[in-house]
Amino acid sequence: MTETRVLARFVAATRYQDLPAQVIRHARQLLLDHFGVALFSSRTPWGRIAVRYAREFSAVGQCTVYGQAWKSSAQHAAFANGLCAHGYELDDSYEGGYCHPGAPTIPAALAAAERDGASGRDLLVAIVMGYEMMGRVSRALGREGKKQHHPTGQVGVFGAAAAAGKVMALEETRLVNALGLAGSMASGNMAFADDPTGTMVKRLYGGWPAQSGVVATWLAREGFTGPDGIVEGRFGFLRSITERFDPSGLTRDLGSDWQILRTVFKPYASCRAFHPLVEAMHDLQRNHGVSAERVTKIEVGTTEGVMQIVY
Repeated sequence: MTETRVLARFVAATRYQDLPAQVIRHARQLLLDHFGVALFSSRTPWGRIAVRYAREFSAVGQCTVYGQAWKSSAQHAAFANGLCAHGYELDDSYEGGYCHPGAPTIPAALAAAERDGASGRDLLVAIVMGYEMMGRVSRALGREGKKQHHPTGQVGVFGAAAAAGKVMALEETRLVNALGLAGSMASGNMAFADDPTGTMVKRLYGGWPAQSGVVATWLAREGFTGPDGIVEGRFGFLRSITERFDPSGLTRDLGSDWQILRTVFKPYASCRAFHPLVEAMHDLQRNHGVSAERVTKIEVGTTEGVMQIVY
């Protein structure tokens, strides 16, 4: 049995009552954080464009676009909400690898839940399953050195498909198909890091996988098929990114080590790699009386991965 199928079986079988209280509590907190960040970002220039897109191209109106009185289609609502959630560098962050699970996962789950009339409990268990899937794929991918891809944009399709698929009550085989389709839609590179005038595109990496997850799941429910082993297979996702992936990270301690509990909130609107620097500067100001006027030189240590992105 492929690791992809093991994960699909787990997602399909898990019930709300199987979730520990700590997991449910953290999921609720992440959901509230997600709404706050996305609502704020919906008023930015890129957020307003995404909202207009959802209204312009939606043929049906069943799903909420954050902050709007009208409703859009499931895929367009997921796109706009996911883009806004990733739109101000404040969305939650997975500490087991490189990705931001909430931005693609929650909008996909919510759109599917609204479309199908699912309950609040259905929504919460779907969110947990999305975080579980996305976190485990990210963990298997590892912290590989060559940062040519953007993890949220690429890994996010698996979280979004798992979350939407759970809401839609897909059984194991159809969920495998949904993951296979979603993985075939994975995209997102780091070109924006070299072009300050083009960085608005980064916000797509929350919205595009959310939309892809909804589309892939609907297609799979209708009988459209995708490849088994999409994550770990010979031509699968992990090998398309790096040869140094760890497939054991996909299923290790499945059902006991909940990946959503490895997801944290961002206190600062920046890449989390810069948060230690921000904390250090605050400490120097608060506890050592250092001000900008007194500084002539700063030496900062960081990782090779960060240097590859910045330079």
